[in-house]
Amino acid sequence: VLSDMFCGFMISATKPFNIGDRIELDNGLVGIVKDITIRHVVLQGIDPLKINIPNSEINARTITNLSHKPKTRSIHFRFTVGLNSDPDQVKQVIQEAIRDSEHTVPRDEEEYSPVYFLAYMDNGLQMATTVYYTPDSPTEVVKDDVNSRVKRALDANNVEIPYNYITVTTPP
Repeated sequence: VLSDMFCGFMISATKPFNIGDRIELDNGLVGIVKDITIRHVVLQGIDPLKINIPNSEINARTITNLSHKPKTRSIHFRFTVGLNSDPDQVKQVIQEAIRDSEHTVPRDEEEYSPVYFLAYMDNGLQMATTVYYTPDSPTEVVKDDVNSRVKRALDANNVEIPYNYITVTTPP
């Protein structure tokens, strides 16, 4: 209790976030700050449930304040495609799908981020890009839209999306 109270004082004094800010904790929890008390912070995620997080827990975490005066926000995406895929075709398909989203914006005045072929994976080629969007678009909406558009675009262009599978055999 004393730790939570001391950490509550520290949060109030240093103001790493305010009520109404959208924050992301290093454990993946994302939400809008609804209340800051002496003992806990109240976050609301994408559903109507509110999460009370003890101040000592918040204070021990790395916090990304997604509302800290940005013109744009960004999300890093990784997509794995089949080993036989043409990297140049895949880059173009992914970039067009991202450009077509009403939620994405160019990283500067005119250019969207490039799509990179990062690595050979066990089951495919790993492609990656950074997507930029305005603070008025919820992060989950942007992720859903971009992932859905890229999936449909890869399917439409007959680009394989590999998955792990297990072959089970029974003894005779």
